[in-house]
Amino acid sequence: QDSNEAAAWGNLLRINFGEERQTVAGFNLWNYNKNVEDTCRGVKEFSVYCDERFIATFLCRKAPGHVRFDFKQVVLLDQPPARAVG
Repeated sequence: QDSNEAAAWGNLLRINFGEERQTVAGFNLWNYNKNVEDTCRGVKEFSVYCDERFIATFLCRKAPGHVRFDFKQVVLLDQPPARAVG
Protein backbone atom coordinates (compact mmCIF):
# COMPACT_ATOMS: atom_id res chain seq x y z
CA GLN A 1 0.00 0.00 0.00
CA ASP A 2 1.37 3.38 -0.97
CA SER A 3 1.51 5.83 1.96
CA ASN A 4 -0.05 8.64 -0.14
CA GLU A 5 -2.97 6.36 -1.01
CA ALA A 6 -3.50 5.43 2.65
CA ALA A 7 -3.54 9.11 3.65
CA ALA A 8 -6.12 9.92 0.98
CA TRP A 9 -8.43 7.03 1.93
CA GLY A 10 -7.92 6.92 5.72
CA ASN A 11 -7.87 3.28 6.82
CA LEU A 12 -7.63 1.02 3.81
CA LEU A 13 -7.73 -2.74 3.40
CA ARG A 14 -6.91 -3.94 -0.10
CA ILE A 15 -7.27 -7.56 -1.22
CA ASN A 16 -5.50 -8.57 -4.41
CA PHE A 17 -6.49 -11.88 -6.01
CA GLY A 18 -3.81 -11.60 -8.66
CA GLU A 19 -4.40 -11.58 -12.38
CA GLU A 20 -6.95 -14.40 -12.49
CA ARG A 21 -10.53 -13.15 -12.36
CA GLN A 22 -12.40 -14.19 -9.19
CA THR A 23 -16.11 -14.09 -8.32
CA VAL A 24 -16.76 -12.65 -4.86
CA ALA A 25 -20.36 -12.65 -3.62
CA GLY A 26 -19.57 -11.31 -0.17
CA PHE A 27 -17.37 -11.62 2.88
CA ASN A 28 -17.48 -11.94 6.68
CA LEU A 29 -16.46 -9.07 8.94
CA TRP A 30 -15.59 -9.19 12.64
CA ASN A 31 -15.55 -5.80 14.37
CA TYR A 32 -13.28 -4.86 17.30
CA ASN A 33 -14.13 -7.08 20.28
CA LYS A 34 -11.54 -6.71 23.08
CA ASN A 35 -13.89 -6.38 26.07
CA VAL A 36 -17.19 -4.80 27.19
CA GLU A 37 -15.52 -1.46 28.00
CA ASP A 38 -14.17 -1.21 24.44
CA THR A 39 -17.40 -1.90 22.52
CA CYS A 40 -17.49 1.78 21.45
CA ARG A 41 -14.32 1.17 19.41
CA GLY A 42 -14.15 -0.34 15.97
CA VAL A 43 -15.55 0.41 12.53
CA LYS A 44 -18.85 2.31 12.24
CA GLU A 45 -19.22 2.24 8.46
CA PHE A 46 -17.16 1.08 5.52
CA SER A 47 -17.24 1.40 1.75
CA VAL A 48 -16.55 -1.41 -0.71
CA TYR A 49 -14.91 -0.90 -4.09
CA CYS A 50 -14.22 -3.49 -6.77
CA ASP A 51 -11.55 -2.64 -9.35
CA GLU A 52 -11.76 1.01 -8.19
CA ARG A 53 -15.57 1.00 -8.79
CA PHE A 54 -17.77 1.97 -5.84
CA ILE A 55 -20.15 -0.84 -4.77
CA ALA A 56 -21.83 0.48 -1.59
CA THR A 57 -21.31 1.86 1.91
CA PHE A 58 -22.35 -0.46 4.75
CA LEU A 59 -23.01 0.11 8.46
CA CYS A 60 -20.97 -2.10 10.73
CA ARG A 61 -22.51 -3.64 13.85
CA LYS A 62 -20.85 -3.08 17.22
CA ALA A 63 -19.10 -6.08 18.67
CA PRO A 64 -20.56 -7.35 21.98
CA GLY A 65 -17.31 -7.21 23.98
CA HIS A 66 -16.86 -10.94 24.57
CA VAL A 67 -15.97 -14.03 22.58
CA ARG A 68 -18.65 -16.44 23.78
CA PHE A 69 -20.11 -16.68 20.29
CA ASP A 70 -19.07 -15.92 16.71
CA PHE A 71 -20.34 -12.36 16.21
CA LYS A 72 -19.57 -11.93 12.53
CA GLN A 73 -21.37 -9.71 10.07
CA VAL A 74 -22.06 -11.18 6.64
CA VAL A 75 -21.69 -8.61 3.86
CA LEU A 76 -23.39 -9.63 0.62
CA LEU A 77 -22.20 -7.57 -2.32
CA ASP A 78 -25.22 -8.35 -4.49
CA GLN A 79 -27.54 -6.99 -1.76
CA PRO A 80 -26.24 -3.50 -0.91
CA PRO A 81 -28.04 -1.39 1.72
CA ALA A 82 -31.34 0.11 0.60
CA ARG A 83 -30.55 3.61 1.83
CA ALA A 84 -27.51 5.81 1.48
CA VAL A 85 -25.26 6.22 4.51
CA GLY A 86 -24.00 9.65 5.48
